Amino acid sequence: MRLLRFVPLYAALCLTGRAAVETYQIDPAHSSVVFQVRHFLAKVPGTFAKFTGTLTVDRDNFEHNDIAATVEIAGIDTKSEARNKHLLGADFFLAEKFPAATFRSKS
Repeated sequence: MRLLRFVPLYAALCLTGRAAVETYQIDPAHSSVVFQVRHFLAKVPGTFAKFTGTLTVDRDNFEHNDIAATVEIAGIDTKSEARNKHLLGADFFLAEKFPAATFRSKS
């Protein structure tokens, strides 16, 4: 009988639904930014250790959905210090001039 007192409260909570616009943060503990570099005939994998991002979901108007992410270039790791230094330099990322790479969805 005590359980029946909570049924209307539970039903009210279920009917209210979620907010129309929701924003989620990318969780670095459960996410990764990976890439591959061609090296002669092989493809060498690498990661970026430092990154942030958000995902905004508008359930009522999908045109307003948005994804934005920023990667710190200095956090590159290919398991080779020499390769990391080469990729950070003038031939690839120009990390001193461009310390971060940003992605933002357009549609």
